[in-house]
Formats: sequence, C-alpha cells, structure tokens
Amino acid sequence: MAHDIFVSYSSKDKAIADTIVSSMEKNNIRCWYAPRDVKPSEDWGKAISNAIQQSKVFLVIFSGNANKSQRVLDELNFAISQEVSILPFRIENLEPDGAMRLHLSSRHWLDAYDPSWEGHIKKLIITVSSILESTIDEKKVKVPEKIKKETIIQKRLQIPRVLVGLVIGIIVIIAGWLVLSTMTGGDNLVKAKPTSISETAKVVTEGEATEGRKFKAALLTEVPDASIVVEKSYSDLGWDALLKAKEDLGIEIILIETTKLADIEPNLTKMASESYDFVVGVGFNFGDAMAVVAPKFPDTKFLIVDRIVDEPNVISLVFAVEEGSFLVGAIAAGMSETGKIGFIGGYDVPEIEMYEAGYIAGARSINPSIKVISGYLNNWFDVVLCKERALDQNRQGADVIYSVAGASSFGIIDAAEENCFWAIGADYDQDGLSPGIVLTSMVKHVDVALYDAVKAAYEGILGGGVKVSDLAADGVGYSELKYTRSQIPEDLLARVDYFAKMIAFGEITVPTKRDEANSFILP
Repeated sequence: MAHDIFVSYSSKDKAIADTIVSSMEKNNIRCWYAPRDVKPSEDWGKAISNAIQQSKVFLVIFSGNANKSQRVLDELNFAISQEVSILPFRIENLEPDGAMRLHLSSRHWLDAYDPSWEGHIKKLIITVSSILESTIDEKKVKVPEKIKKETIIQKRLQIPRVLVGLVIGIIVIIAGWLVLSTMTGGDNLVKAKPTSISETAKVVTEGEATEGRKFKAALLTEVPDASIVVEKSYSDLGWDALLKAKEDLGIEIILIETTKLADIEPNLTKMASESYDFVVGVGFNFGDAMAVVAPKFPDTKFLIVDRIVDEPNVISLVFAVEEGSFLVGAIAAGMSETGKIGFIGGYDVPEIEMYEAGYIAGARSINPSIKVISGYLNNWFDVVLCKERALDQNRQGADVIYSVAGASSFGIIDAAEENCFWAIGADYDQDGLSPGIVLTSMVKHVDVALYDAVKAAYEGILGGGVKVSDLAADGVGYSELKYTRSQIPEDLLARVDYFAKMIAFGEITVPTKRDEANSFILP
C-alpha cells in the first residue's frame, strides 16, 4: 500500500499505537502499520524492510517497552541506514539507553508523557505534515481527546506553527550534527554500523578496558560427564559467536570447558582475575557461582545463558522458549495422524514447563482437540529411560514426541528410529542427528544473541539486567527443516509462520504454565 509514514512501536504499547495511527489517518496521513499491513502469506522481514524504504518518515513511539525492544531497535537501525527522517514520539518521561540513546538522543523529540498525552497528537500530526511538506488546516485536525492550549511561545510570536517546527527542527539537526562531528571525527551517524542489543541498565563497560590492550572475552561451558555426548552443539553456537567477534572486532577470546560442577566457580574467578573484560557462562548451572564471583569483580562484565543472576555487572540472557515451542507444537499437531502427541522433560521445573506450555498451546492452535501426553524423567543424562518413556507414549498413540531433557533426549531419537514416529529436538538444530526422523527442532539462536552482546560490551553500550531473546528479536524459532520440508504441507508452514508474526507483534500471548496452555484458545 502507498504510505507516508512507518510506525514503529513495542507490541506492549499497541493500544496507544492504534490511537495514534487512527488519528493520523483521519487527517489523511497514510501509515504503514504492522501487523495490519502484513499479508498472511507475506515474508515478515521483507514486508517491513520494503515499507521502511518507501517511507518518508519513521515514527518511533518511544516508551520503556520500546527502549528494550530488539525489533524496534532493528527497525530504527534500518531506517537510519536508508536515510529516512526519524521522528521520536515519547509517551513516557524517560531517556533512551545504549544503542537507542546513540541513535535518538540528538534528534528533535515530541513529548507526550503527561496524563493527557493524547492532546499532543495534534502537534504530532502538524509536525508530520510539515515534514511531508503538505498543508493542513490546524483548526480541522481531528484528535481523540481535548487539545491542550497553544504554547506561550507560539502565542507571543504569532508565527504559524509549521514554520516554528521547521526552524526548530533545522536548528536541532545542525546542532546535533556539529556535536556528533566532534565526537566521531566527522563520521555521519546515518552511516554508522547498526547495533542490535537492548540495554536494561546504565552503561558500565568501555570498549577496551586498558588503552593499547585488546578487549578479552572468555566462554565457559559445562560438560558434566565426558563419557556422554551432550549438547555440544548448543555450546558450539556460543563459541561460533566469539569466533565471529574475533574476526569482526579483533578481540582476544578463550574457551574453557568445565567438566566438574565444583570447577565452575574457580574457572569464573580465574578468567575475571586474568583481566578478561567479558566472561560468559553457558548454562543453568553457572548461576550460583556467577552470583558469588561477579560482585568480587565489579569492573568485569559477566553474561549467563539460561539463568537469571541479579547483579549489576551481569546480563542474564534468557530465551522465550515458550514462543519457539508454540511453533513446533503447531507443526506437531499438523503432522499427527492420531490426534495424540507427546512431551518429555528432564525435570518438572518452571524453566521446562515453559517449553511444555508453549508446545501444548501451539498444538491446540492447529487442533483444539489434540491430546498431549506429558512426562518427566527427573534426569538430564539417562538416555535409556528417555527411550522407554518415548516408546510408552508411542504405544499410547503419540506419533510426534518433543523432548527437552538434555542428553537424555538422544533416547527419543533411538525410540523414533525403532518405532517409526516423529521426534522433535530442543535448543539447537538436531535434525541432522537422524535425518527424516527428527521432524524439526525448537532452536535458540544463541550465536546471534551472544554475538550482539559481545559486540555491545566491546562498544561500551551493554548494561546489566535481563535480556529476553524472543521471536521479535529472532532469538527463537524452528529449524530449517533440511530433511523434512518436502513432507510438511505448505499451508501448515504458512500458518505456523503467520503465528510467529502474530506472536512477535503481541497479537498472540503464549502461556508459560501448562494449566493455562490446556485451556488455550487462539485469539
């Protein structure tokens, strides 16, 4: 559709965004607004990229939610690279952090965070009209609420507000350009390489800890039993991220494979004491040790994957596994011939229940009458037990089984090969472990999220707190279906991809508890 303005917002602010878009369109400002303007069969990323390229104005509805939204940041980065006019509309009284601050702090803001924020929509409409070089009768501007009085400055000057907006805009742009020129040696911000990490706290890390010394990053992984082939590919994704960072940024990296739980804390301490600037622990079991070590090294930035550690110099990288599980659940239900599917978890804990809940909800989205047979092993490394449980669920009629049980999950593949049913892997792409037997895998894009974090730490814009890598940030999803795509109906995959788009934009909220999932109804 032909449009003038691209509207970028956090899905949590959709109600406000709806009002803003409705008001602008009533005043003949044509908006491109997702998910409304994305066709069900259209590629989501291409649709957004094309829409931004065709826009004259990129409107950022800025809030605390938007400040932490990876999708909003990615859209902003792309709009800057395309030299689209950026217009931030602030609906909360706060300043942008990190990469958001880098891109937005020097721009002319429209503030609308007082109790009657709707009244500022009139100013927004007038400003957009001036940028579009269109005329508008200010007395006929249509807005949802009573308009606030004109500002004292405008009344005194008696100058049309379009001219005031243009003059102020030009002054701010020139001043911002001069400031940025002194900071960057004349480099244009528009040409800067985009950053793709959202911050939740103040910036605490510099690009290099000591002048003349390389930035150093360490990756620590856990291998509890060297005699068992565990999920090495999951940790390999983290190592791939550091290798890419070494190539792109020239940093120094090291890999430490921890074989005993008792060694985790000493290894973390060793890396921090050897002046590594960024220390990463991959796995739940690093949590307790990192909570002890991190406070002793406040100048070191730590990151933990799959666990939350509440320390100011720790960023906790967790994944919206319920969202990825929703997608594989939908595929499972669509491929089941019996109307029964299975789930096997390692331990019945909240972190694993999230997988189960998403899987159930996704399956119900395809077949509301689907039956999900669930079971837990209370073990991460018992391959034989997992195989027995999978064969038992298959005997009960489950012809697709999803396993989230660590190294035990290899048992489900053995069972699937033996009894000819579909297996679904978790956390990394397991399709190649048994081509044509593993239907798909719920994947965490650890390599993408961790690379972004390393890059942000190197550039000095990585804060602490929790970062949730979800569908909107391309943090989770399903595998490429390298061996099974030809066996899955195209219309099923089209529905699954549409669900992914709706989840990313907040149209579908995926449950994280099995009780909620068992009563889930697709909106």
